[in-house]
Amino acid sequence: MNILSIILKYVTIIALGLAILSIDSLENVNKTFTITTIVLIAIGKAAYFMIFSFRKIIEVSLKNTPYHRFLAFMATHVALVILSFGIDFFCLNEVDSSSFKGINHTLTIAERFFDFTYYSVLAFTNFGYDQISPLNISAKFLMSIELIISFATIIFILSDFISLKESLSSSTFAQKLRSNKQDQPNTKEQ
Repeated sequence: MNILSIILKYVTIIALGLAILSIDSLENVNKTFTITTIVLIAIGKAAYFMIFSFRKIIEVSLKNTPYHRFLAFMATHVALVILSFGIDFFCLNEVDSSSFKGINHTLTIAERFFDFTYYSVLAFTNFGYDQISPLNISAKFLMSIELIISFATIIFILSDFISLKESLSSSTFAQKLRSNKQDQPNTKEQ
């Protein structure tokens, strides 16, 4: 599993989201069209993220990949999903400034982008979103997609961790450790 190639695939997908800003800068493009395009691209990216990560999890399970590599993949996956939705939220806000409550529109573009990435981290980790919250249907829909991906990712990580624990407890290494403990004399009884 090559992390660099995974990052390249995800960055290519995320670049689609950034292309929306160039569409929005055209004078004759309808705001509704741009918002719809943002949502459709976000749906496509979300589907790609889910399918790709599910395939990688199956690959990791079948190939007996070391757990640290699986964790590296999952960390990369989570970071790129968070970044991707941060970009989607940012783009949506740039097109329709009434999409979110709690955004200071006098901030620089970099500061607003940071705010939306922060918002995406809070959403993905299920810590809530007191400071920033979605106000319209498209913003709420994007938030829902990120929460679904977050939930599915957490389930995958936990289920794989449980599988790892089960495989370690039944491994020959664990059995040797148990038999060595039984073979050692108990010094408390003497």
